[in-house]
Amino acid sequence: MLKNRLTRVVAVILFLTFCCWPATLVQSQPSRRVLLLHSYHSGMTWVDDLNAGISEVFRKDQVNVYFQVEYMDTKHNSGVEYLEMLHELFRAKYAGLKFDVVITADDAAFHFVRAHRQEVFHGAPVVFCGLNDYSPEILEGLEDVTGIVEQGDVKSTLDLAVRLHPRARQLAIITDNSDTGRTMKAQVERVRKQLNPSVQLVFLDNLPLTVIADRLSLLPADSVVYLGPYTVDLSGVGMDPASVVRTLRLDQSSLPVYTTNRSFLGRGLVGGYVISGVALGKRAAGLAIRIINGETASAVPILVETPELPMFDYPQLERFSIALSELPAGSVVLRQPLSFYGQFRNWILLALIFVGCQSALIVVLTLNIRKRKKAQEELRESEKKYRSLTSSLPE
Repeated sequence: MLKNRLTRVVAVILFLTFCCWPATLVQSQPSRRVLLLHSYHSGMTWVDDLNAGISEVFRKDQVNVYFQVEYMDTKHNSGVEYLEMLHELFRAKYAGLKFDVVITADDAAFHFVRAHRQEVFHGAPVVFCGLNDYSPEILEGLEDVTGIVEQGDVKSTLDLAVRLHPRARQLAIITDNSDTGRTMKAQVERVRKQLNPSVQLVFLDNLPLTVIADRLSLLPADSVVYLGPYTVDLSGVGMDPASVVRTLRLDQSSLPVYTTNRSFLGRGLVGGYVISGVALGKRAAGLAIRIINGETASAVPILVETPELPMFDYPQLERFSIALSELPAGSVVLRQPLSFYGQFRNWILLALIFVGCQSALIVVLTLNIRKRKKAQEELRESEKKYRSLTSSLPE
């Protein structure tokens, strides 16, 4: 009896040891804290794409990362008093926390972390992404900082718009009055002399959307439109892509509209060289993992090539008679109708399988019939020989 009890106790101890062992191994690897600070709000296509890219890399990598996301919501609130409230909130919230890496998304988040890095984020290494107004000077005096510069290829999109519409003589540029909008306008101004000299640039900025809509309706028929960042109206009211397109009546416009903003596609715009938020997020997460694995942020080179894709909306290509062959190599075409095979692929495959099985069955049956006929002929020949043999025997 005592021996049986001792055996049971040993078995229970061994069972608990092996059950707890994997959990102990996981706990022995301390999770690394990563904070992602967004300039904008959740629900923006750009923001959600960045989150998707960063999360995907952290999920696949072997590093045990505790990933936390904050949203500054500066498209709706950007005043000094509001930013000071965020400062106080984050200082209290993270007073006892130390992050291994802080990732900043877009300009406002980077400048916020730069101003309060020691006090709020305890000097954590910084990886920035989506930074529009980058210059080496903004990193002066900062250590352990790296990232990815957002340099949207505005010139390529403008050149493409003019090439696809060779009769265009006017190019209207629409932006809001936010920091991002002003940066975009400055980029256009820098490349202005490199654009087709036969096309006149017209800036529709620093105006209410309703006024811009009226101006668009008065543009001549040989005009092309470029819609840059527009997330805040002149009155300071936040605007989502659907509201911007609806107010500007772009889906009803007789003029082709191009953009580098993925959020506007599928709403009546032709397309352009679009920055991929998912790809940008993946690169930012990759830089963060390098730092977590032991590299210093300052030793990680800053990336200045922004991942972009030529992306277009098929209904608008048809609307403005733009052939797919005219698009840049590697273009992504959204909402392109499937071919006959694409639409009925499963049925076609089932039909091919059915026909194949039927053909195989017919072949098997044909071979079987031939074998039977041959066997019957051999049998008849054998019977004939037998009768001949028996008839030749004496009675």
